[in-house]
Order: sequence, then structure tokens, then C-alpha cells
Amino acid sequence: MSNVPKSKEVGSKALYKPVEGFETENQNRLVIEREVLPIIFVPGIMGSRLGDPKGVTAWDPDDAKFMLKKYGLLWAATAKSRKDLIIGSEFNQGYLHVLNDDTKHNAVFADETDTTRGKRGWGGVSWNSYGDILKTLQTREWDQSVNLFYEFPVHAFGYNWTASNYFAGEQLAAEIKKVIKEYVDAGRKCEKVLLVTHSMGGLVARSAMEQRTAYLVSFTAYNPRMAHLPPTGG
Repeated sequence: MSNVPKSKEVGSKALYKPVEGFETENQNRLVIEREVLPIIFVPGIMGSRLGDPKGVTAWDPDDAKFMLKKYGLLWAATAKSRKDLIIGSEFNQGYLHVLNDDTKHNAVFADETDTTRGKRGWGGVSWNSYGDILKTLQTREWDQSVNLFYEFPVHAFGYNWTASNYFAGEQLAAEIKKVIKEYVDAGRKCEKVLLVTHSMGGLVARSAMEQRTAYLVSFTAYNPRMAHLPPTGG
């Protein structure tokens, strides 16, 4: 009998059938390759932080003073000024973009143990509205058997909610493909995603599903009460 263990690396799907290649009367080691299963959160209408083509903020629910000045005070915000901020002089669904790379804003969710939150799109959604659900999903204590096979990095997908759901769905479909490719290029096994949505985000996700259904594992509608559940989901 050899004292050198024979090692074999397999993915979770391979365990549904007998694992071949091991030898009797010998030490064998089975290494399970953890698969990345990204959770992508899609917010509801008005839940994404938006800017115009020049990078000027057009909508930011996390900035109370900005929202009051631009949309709340009747003497400072006319119907025309509000329309021009959100739509521009002429409607173009590509006019506004998501404000992901806002260093000052993104400091609110900075975490020394999870340094890629900004790259995963957390800055593009309203932290005041969705910070709790993002943190709950990211820190959830999954069943040990699930953790053995998968890890669940949480992404956020902000979108221009003034445009059509079809347009936003196209962008979400492209984002799903991009997220998967980034993990694969980094040498990780990643084939599908989980979508968690709120309100209008469900319509955006449905549009994306019709365009990229092969990449989707599950589609879950979010109730704000979920953000207040304990990390175990009990």
C-alpha cells in the first residue's frame, strides 16, 4: 500500500454519481472544487443612483440635501428642472448612467474583510434603501453542506429606471454574462447566478431571463422584511 495519497479534484455535480479513479488498499483524497454562485440584487424603481453623461448627479436617494434641493423644494425645483435632470432636453434611454464609482459615497459600505464590494456594484444602488438586504445576503450563514460546495458573493445591479424594462433587461443580461466571465477568467468554476429583486427590478429580471435564461439558477422577489431577518434566515 502506498503512503502517498491519490488526490482527485471534482466539482459538486460529479458527486451525484460514483467517483472513479480511486484505488483500493491505498490512501485516497477527494478534493471538492467550490463553485462560485453569484447573487445579483436588482433594486426597484428609483432605487439606483444615476448621473448624466457629464458625470453630474441626477438622482441620489442617499443624499437627502441634494434630493430636497433638486426635487423637493418648490421654489428651487420646477417641473421643468426635474424633468431635465432625469430625462434631459429630449428623452434618450441611454442618457443616464449608474453612479458606481463614487468614492465618497462608497465609504459607507467599506469593509476590510470584503474589499471588492464597490467592484461588485454596491455603490450603484441606494444604500439607505438596500444596504440591510445586501449585508444580510453577504453575511448569511448558509447550511454547512451548502458552504462546502458553493460560495455566494453578492453583487448589485443598478440601472436607468427611466428607460424601458427591455433596455434594462438587456443590460442585466450582459452584466450576468460579464460577472460569470470574470470568475471563470480568474480560474474559478462559475456557470450560473441567483437573482434577488425588488419591485420593478423583478420586471427587469424577467426581461433578462427571456434573453439569457441559460445563466439563471433562481429568481426571487425581495420583501423589505427580509432585510430584518437574522443571518441564518430563521
